[in-house]
Amino acid sequence: MINLQQSKIKVDLSGIPQTSLLILYGRAKVSKEHGSLFNDTKALELVEQLDYDFSTEKAITDYLLFASAARAIAIDNKVKEYITEHPYASVVNLGAGFETEFIALITAKSTGMILTFPS
Repeated sequence: MINLQQSKIKVDLSGIPQTSLLILYGRAKVSKEHGSLFNDTKALELVEQLDYDFSTEKAITDYLLFASAARAIAIDNKVKEYITEHPYASVVNLGAGFETEFIALITAKSTGMILTFPS
């Protein structure tokens, strides 16, 4: 849960980490505006904690927001299908960046590992 008395986290990124941050923002924005289609509560929570002015990003377009959410939905559905067929599966998310939905996909019987690399 977010501690409202806690100050926001200052963000200063560039390159690939910044791109990952924009994708996280896209997931949060689509979740907030179209929650019945896509709902990533962890992305919403994280974006709310950031001190970052996303409105200055020229790269953010509606296409980017929906494309990143559509990609996430497609991958999430494949992972859910696999875990349903193989309930004791170990799933590894390589190069996860700011990926958040993966956390919600892991069940009590399955194992999930998120590996991301320093930039």
